[in-house]
Amino acid sequence: MRKPWPCALILSGLASLAISGCGTPNQNCGTVTYTVTPATATLNHTVANNSQQYTFNVIVPEGCSPPPSVPVHAPVWTVSNTIAATITDTGVASCKAAASAPITVSAGFPGATATLVCD
Repeated sequence: MRKPWPCALILSGLASLAISGCGTPNQNCGTVTYTVTPATATLNHTVANNSQQYTFNVIVPEGCSPPPSVPVHAPVWTVSNTIAATITDTGVASCKAAASAPITVSAGFPGATATLVCD
């Protein structure tokens, strides 16, 4: 009959590794990056059903768990030119007019922006 304590000891060690969050002692696990993809899109406003799906991304360093300070709410999508473009709550942008300058698409998080060109 085997003794259960070695398994408990191994599981205890694995649990402590999981709790620590990072694989290396000097790794900065607090640095989280927010992005939007695609970074740039071009739509022709004269084409019916022109649209671009944007995606919000949270990038956590490999081997790390998201720190407690990482927002967990959904992105709040906006466009910088509401005359030329619209965007839905789910990140689908459309051009309704040509814009003289690129339009910034934002997910409402620091650095989480992309560019939309409405031709």
